[in-house]
Amino acid sequence: MNNRRTLSFLLVFMLVPVLLHARVFDRFAFTVSNDWHTPNIGYNVDDGMTCGAHIQAGFVSGLTMKLDGVSFTDKLTTETRFDLISLGAFHPFRFSLRSLEVTMTPHLSFMVAGNFGFRTIQNSWHLLRRIPILRIDYLDADTLFTAQGGGVLSLFFPFGHGGLDAHIGFTIAFEWVNRFEATIAYHPDHATRIDLSYRHLDLGDLHPTLGDYLDRYRGFEISFTHTSGPLAEFFLIYPAHNISYGSYAFNILGFNEEKTFIKADWTYSFGFALDNRPGVLQLFEISYRGFGLEIWNTSGSIKNDAGMEIARHQGGLYALSYRFEPFDHPLLTPYLKPFGGIQRFVYLENLVPTIEHYLPAIGLELGLLVGKEDDIVFGGTAWRPCIGATAHYLFFHDRIASLFPEVYTHPKNRLQLGLLIALEIGHDMDALRTQSRRPERALAPYLP
Repeated sequence: MNNRRTLSFLLVFMLVPVLLHARVFDRFAFTVSNDWHTPNIGYNVDDGMTCGAHIQAGFVSGLTMKLDGVSFTDKLTTETRFDLISLGAFHPFRFSLRSLEVTMTPHLSFMVAGNFGFRTIQNSWHLLRRIPILRIDYLDADTLFTAQGGGVLSLFFPFGHGGLDAHIGFTIAFEWVNRFEATIAYHPDHATRIDLSYRHLDLGDLHPTLGDYLDRYRGFEISFTHTSGPLAEFFLIYPAHNISYGSYAFNILGFNEEKTFIKADWTYSFGFALDNRPGVLQLFEISYRGFGLEIWNTSGSIKNDAGMEIARHQGGLYALSYRFEPFDHPLLTPYLKPFGGIQRFVYLENLVPTIEHYLPAIGLELGLLVGKEDDIVFGGTAWRPCIGATAHYLFFHDRIASLFPEVYTHPKNRLQLGLLIALEIGHDMDALRTQSRRPERALAPYLP
């Protein structure tokens, strides 16, 4: 078995020298991802694709190579785990057909699945954050090595500042998963992408336990990708199984984008907040002329006095807002933002949601915008940091507070407080339209 594992590693990494000897990079991006990254949809039970790391290298010739390492865990059925490493390449061939942009992209990859010690990395991170380690053993199976290949046919129809992208694709693999997929993607501009995909997976003679992992990735997938200079954000959701996965990616060469931004037509913001009860929240917002749609998300472990996980929680806020800026200053601009919406509270026992309630809420955010709108520009987008504090009030709080166990303290506070830090990204849609590249679904096409 050791000889097979050594051979597998050598075969997987045999293409790495291609990266090292490439003459010209067009982009070089890397990320660490986790199933915690989700816009308050579904239930994060730390199951399925749990965490991973991804590296992407693109060349001016159009060739792209991706190296992915993902840790899969199954806490619901088999109570086992396995690691997956894949190295692949794909190359788009583009031509025009009247008003359509047609792209054909063949891809080939090599993949190895087994025990590569990702559990140690995951549990080290858990210990650093003082959350329970994941005590799940690896599959009792030999290391699996396979090659897989396929292709994608894409049709892009431009309209407005973006367009529609429809594509179909397939992947054929040995001793792994044969796949067929169809996707419709909407690009409101050349920095943002929203996908609805359907995936059919043929598990064939795959090891039965591996089939239990991958069966949950059949069916519909919703994904979101946003790029701005060196930073990209990505998440996907499988609504039928309440599975989520996402990441922030960093493109080293994105710092060199030519500055074309003039004014912001709309903004996308993300960041983090520290709440007085559940801890860290993720923040997302889309705003236009002061009006905003906001999503807050939080999830994680509920522990006893000994630090052991006894339950999990999920929740957050969906809200509409409007931001006032009393005056504009080149260094710090104060703002006031009232908001109102619906807050979600979910309590999970044994990874199953047992209590779920929604309450109306109103609140206020006070903050400071740092610098001017166009101080930090990458291509047709501009970054502007902000810091602030929030307070919001829950209506009908007494109707649900007693329904949740004492260990879940978040719903037991009528007044919720938080401190936040966020990055506001302004989009100049005319400037973005001149860009030749649109964002892609962030994960490699040969992963689930």
